[in-house]
Amino acid sequence: MSVLVVLNLGNGDLNVGFPSVIAQIWRTNTSVVGQFKGSLRAAPELLKTYEKWKLLYEGLSQRLRSRSALEIEEEGVTNVSDKDF
Repeated sequence: MSVLVVLNLGNGDLNVGFPSVIAQIWRTNTSVVGQFKGSLRAAPELLKTYEKWKLLYEGLSQRLRSRSALEIEEEGVTNVSDKDF
């Protein structure tokens, strides 16, 4: 049995909050099992936190993608020291 939660944030944004939020819980092939009303306070720092996370995630993703493109030669350099530079 699957459960689906639908959030309706209504009017608002992260700077002013969401004064009227409705959460509905649905089960597969049935009508609404439960509905809850509430509000969410303003959280302007959330957008900045999300943007910072997104940049870090994209940077990590690019690093991991570029690693897979590396080719290692069997007879190539196997050890490098900082002192070598």
